[in-house]
Amino acid sequence: MIYIKQGDSETFVVGPIETCDNKPVDLSAATVKMIIKQSMDTSDSDANISQSVENPDTNIIAFNLTAEQTAALLPGEYVFGIKIVWDSGAAREIKREKIQVKQGVFNDAAN
Repeated sequence: MIYIKQGDSETFVVGPIETCDNKPVDLSAATVKMIIKQSMDTSDSDANISQSVENPDTNIIAFNLTAEQTAALLPGEYVFGIKIVWDSGAAREIKREKIQVKQGVFNDAAN
């Protein structure tokens, strides 16, 4: 489980993304998608947060969440996933995990 504090900036780094024989995956013709939503049953279009990186030139991908994005998440449990979609239409989910959003101890703007 991943823990984040509501209102904090967060970075999720994935990679290096490799084949089963430890060779770098070519992502130059792909889009890497990240999603955070309330449950597996929530439609992707209703996700709380979604980001995409198109045609990355590296197999290490960073998704940056702003303090404003995490502040909009109510404390509780969410699901988090990352999927690669190649221009050919092939797709592969490479990460699935739960995220626990916690409220900070301090309630002022300068947590």
